[in-house]
Amino acid sequence: MNERELNLKSISNEFANWEVKIGNLNSINFYDANIISENTVCELLNIIFDYQLVNINAKTKNHTAIDLGDDTNRISYQVTSTKTSKKIQTSLTKFIELL
Repeated sequence: MNERELNLKSISNEFANWEVKIGNLNSINFYDANIISENTVCELLNIIFDYQLVNINAKTKNHTAIDLGDDTNRISYQVTSTKTSKKIQTSLTKFIELL
């Protein structure tokens, strides 16, 4: 294996571990990792895509429909550990209502 392949597999493994840990913590009603993850995801997206995202929840706790926003690039994200179609549809509906 070359170094690139090793790095990609390591990154994939870390994301998988992150997902499992958050799921386990959520199952016992510990949601602090979700809040911390919003900031981590914000930083990662800013680095990878050269965005200027900020955590909207830092200004307005539990903001409706979006968690991260970049006014300059006019883009927003919701960071969630819930993968259901109902959650996605609800979030989209609430986002459209914000417009």
